[in-house]
Amino acid sequence: MKFNIKPILLLSVFFSLSACGTFKSYDEAVSSSTIKTELGVSEADGSLYGQGLHEKLNPRKIVYSAFLSMEVKEPEMISEKLGVIANSYKGYVASTGNRRVVIRIPFEKFENALEEVNKLGEIEDKVVKGQDVTEDFLDLEIRLENAQKARKRYLELLDKAQNVEEALKVEKELERLNREIDLLKGKINRLSNLSSFATITVNFIDLEEQPKPGPLGYIFVGLYKGVKWLFIRN
Repeated sequence: MKFNIKPILLLSVFFSLSACGTFKSYDEAVSSSTIKTELGVSEADGSLYGQGLHEKLNPRKIVYSAFLSMEVKEPEMISEKLGVIANSYKGYVASTGNRRVVIRIPFEKFENALEEVNKLGEIEDKVVKGQDVTEDFLDLEIRLENAQKARKRYLELLDKAQNVEEALKVEKELERLNREIDLLKGKINRLSNLSSFATITVNFIDLEEQPKPGPLGYIFVGLYKGVKWLFIRN
């Protein structure tokens, strides 16, 4: 009995090609899914989610600040050292005085600079803050864009004004929009500066100027320490 092998060969080739097509389609799907995941795009509707593309294109803006109360013996020398620290990190001294010095440091060097400041004297109190102003910044940018679009439309209306009265009304609105635009730009610049440079404020407690107890004062200080020892022990 003889078998015709041609149909069998044709079927084998058909199933092989079908399998190749299936694997190719699967590889393409996996590749597409991987790309969307890396970009942060949802498979359901292509929207952004989590720390996706929106976060990459719009990094968050954080305003960092530190407030320190420091015991020092020579405030003038510490003020000079604070200036040196600011310059070494490409920052600057915002204000200086007998009791307080404020320095601004690029935000990426904030922690390093703060560590150096901590070594300048005995820290009595320290507060470090980080305020997220991203939403405020984006809101200001949207308002600025809308105001600029409105100004453009009013400029077009000014060219089409039929009489002096119409022109005066349009010019009045243009003045208002110009003031609003300048105000919004100022706020945006301020937030950009605050987020680009961290602020370190150092308040000095001069040990040389600390009040010293008199002869009787030392007696009361001794009594206070003795009573404290009876009730409180570390």
